[in-house]
Amino acid sequence: MFHLIDPCLLAFRESIPYRTENLKQIYELEEIPSDSGLRLCLDGVAPDLLKPVYKDLIEFASEQGMLAEKRVLGGRYLAVPFDATGYFSSTKTKRKHCLVKNHQNGETIYHHQALGAVIAQPGAKNVFPIWAEAIQRQDGAVKNDCERNAAKRLIPTVREMLGDERIIALMDALYTDGPNILALQQAQMNFIITIKDGYPLIQAEKQALDGTLSSHTWTKDGKMCILQWANDLVLNGQYQDIRVNYLHYQEIKEDTGEIVYRNEWITDLDIIPEQLPELVMIARARWQIENETFNTLKNQGYHLEHNYGHGKQYLSTIFALLMLLAFFVDQVANYADQNYKKARAMFKTNRAFFNRIAQVFDLLPCMSMNSIYRFMCGEIKVSLPKIE
Repeated sequence: MFHLIDPCLLAFRESIPYRTENLKQIYELEEIPSDSGLRLCLDGVAPDLLKPVYKDLIEFASEQGMLAEKRVLGGRYLAVPFDATGYFSSTKTKRKHCLVKNHQNGETIYHHQALGAVIAQPGAKNVFPIWAEAIQRQDGAVKNDCERNAAKRLIPTVREMLGDERIIALMDALYTDGPNILALQQAQMNFIITIKDGYPLIQAEKQALDGTLSSHTWTKDGKMCILQWANDLVLNGQYQDIRVNYLHYQEIKEDTGEIVYRNEWITDLDIIPEQLPELVMIARARWQIENETFNTLKNQGYHLEHNYGHGKQYLSTIFALLMLLAFFVDQVANYADQNYKKARAMFKTNRAFFNRIAQVFDLLPCMSMNSIYRFMCGEIKVSLPKIE
């Protein structure tokens, strides 16, 4: 259903008569439950049972050399952005795992969120999902779950999924605290974290006044890039044994002097002047989980925020993880399958591309998804018998 980008269970069920042979040939499906039967079957499935499927895809990508091409800083690290998104919201339907939001106008919203992690590559749109940890009310809990608690569960999962890979976790300013950094250290991950306030900024400001901040400047696309940094700063008074390095970056238009971008980060990576432009690109790649993952899932054909079914236990989370899995399969195909790439290049939008795939899938008997891509590229022709 999610690989064929059906907007709901009803649409999937209604299209089955046209797809029966291809569903058997390509997906090896013999029978499909009713809508209610499908929801009932999936509702009790614990999300963690899908982890091995994600791990299999990651291992496949690694065996095919795809991860090696995504490594940064001389091929030593994988950049892994973390971020949260919502995937279900209702003013009427409430289940025990729902997060609850009470508005001032008296309206109550029941919703679900997840904290995701992907393998990104600076300058590339293609990402590989690792896992998405549900942010939801835990069994027996009175209060809402939160993003930080989900990170405590997601960080060791990312380490498990990526094995011995050296990882740079890319996080927003919510994660500049000591417990999160200790969790990253325990998982043997390096980090680049956005910072908006805190003791490292005070120490860096003092060095700026003293004139002891290090600085490096380069130009790019008509902009002057200025990076200032300081090493071995104390995180805060409570975690004085945690030392971080500080980065302050600006891009300024050379013709007008306008500041078009600025940001500040803390990191435990060594600051090597020759690597500064790449380090900035890695830090900015955190946005790829929002732009290239969640935005695509919500607005470019995958229908992440549609209500496929809420259930009483895990149904909405299972649907979200299956959709992310379908997206992962497409990302691998777009990275490695030349026929997929050729077919995708023929359409301006993902939505138009997916619609055409569904049309071909519904109308023509196919041996594989690859044969569909080849047909869309014109490499496979269909000859109709002449009518006498």
